[in-house]
Amino acid sequence: MQDRPDRADRLAALVAHAERVRALAGSTTCHTIRVLGALTPADVAELGRWHLRAEPAEAIVDRVTAELGESRPLVRGVLGDCLRLDVWGDYECKYAQAEERYRLGEVRDHAIERKVGRPPACYPFLLHRLTTLWRPAKADCRTLCIEDNRMSAVCDGYLVARGLAFPTRLSLLEASLRGQWKDWPVLWGWF
Repeated sequence: MQDRPDRADRLAALVAHAERVRALAGSTTCHTIRVLGALTPADVAELGRWHLRAEPAEAIVDRVTAELGESRPLVRGVLGDCLRLDVWGDYECKYAQAEERYRLGEVRDHAIERKVGRPPACYPFLLHRLTTLWRPAKADCRTLCIEDNRMSAVCDGYLVARGLAFPTRLSLLEASLRGQWKDWPVLWGWF
């Protein structure tokens, strides 16, 4: 099984990324950053296994829950989503296909922007292959459902081409901070 990426290495890289983003932002209440920051190297090794063992994994959830003073479902949900979507997910191929579709030029940018929005009123982005909209005036972050598959692929490709496609929550959070998206600290509350 040499062709499998090492999940523990990917999780360790995610934990290190969380620390870098925390350092950029200063203090934060972002659940993803706080939970990942509470993981020890032993936790990373255990959670990075190809076949998780329930008892040790649940013990990690219990320890992090106690350390952070957060609810157990929140900690378990953050860790589960990070593992399932950020560590185990692979979006690069789909993102490249979407960008190729966009580059065919079948739909003009202004038509795409009417569909997904534009800053500063709306910050569209692609996260884990889902088109998502951050509307700072409403403090609202939600997935956009585009029922037309062709238009959906073109919009996804537009976001990839604009550098607004993210394979992990942390890459999104870092981009929103570095790009000074309006009310980015409020956006972080969704993650």
